[in-house]
Amino acid sequence: MALYRVEALVLRSRNLGEADRVLTLLTRSEGKVRAVARGSRRPRNRLAGAVEPLSYGRYLLMSGRELESVQQAELMGHGLRTLREDLPRMAAASVTAQLVDLLVEEGEPSEPLFALTLQAWTALARAPVERLDALVWWFVMGLMGLLGYAPQVQRCTACGQVVEGAAMARFSAREGGLLCERCQSRDPGAPFIGGEARAILRRLQGSDAASAMRVASSAAASAQIDESLRAFVEYRLSTPPRAWTMWREIAGGQQGSLKGSVGVHGG
Repeated sequence: MALYRVEALVLRSRNLGEADRVLTLLTRSEGKVRAVARGSRRPRNRLAGAVEPLSYGRYLLMSGRELESVQQAELMGHGLRTLREDLPRMAAASVTAQLVDLLVEEGEPSEPLFALTLQAWTALARAPVERLDALVWWFVMGLMGLLGYAPQVQRCTACGQVVEGAAMARFSAREGGLLCERCQSRDPGAPFIGGEARAILRRLQGSDAASAMRVASSAAASAQIDESLRAFVEYRLSTPPRAWTMWREIAGGQQGSLKGSVGVHGG
């Protein structure tokens, strides 16, 4: 069985048996892989510090028939520690981790995807709390673009007309983006999205995390963006992303009731 080293982000961790954990890793060189960290739930185990969700490190893996096996682990990016200690940051980062886990196939390396996710986690760990929403929206736009599902946020997907100014449009997951007033009958159940929200999505599309951290929006625009992007994601998943629900509840102030349940997409 071959040994190999990877640089990886821990997307998910679930318990296995009495002392082990199964990790879902997004690696820079091998794509998404699953690996068992044997004994990592025991006190003072040498792997324990690097197998928590939202960790970033170097891992020595041994290839296996079904699961790889973690032989060694060394944490990197110690600045990401706040993602595992601060509830709003944990909830926001959990959305990014779950979406990658659910939307990305195993064994398909993508340096841009790894870089996007690491950039998002780094920004979420240090951004002002009021900018966490914009960073998650930015990540969703970037992830969908990398997967080939980039939403159209400039023109109507039906007629090609530029949607400008204060005109009210719909954001259709089924049609792949905006529908102007004349074409809304193509998806009358799609959420409405106004001019401010559309301008923010255009700004986020193709930008970097530093630019996303400078985005501010009104409560109305934020609600429209959140509803639109969540519907867009759900259309691809065919199921509501659980981490997204937790994130919105926490952002809405219901922190106390969720402290025991936000396990960062783990088991």
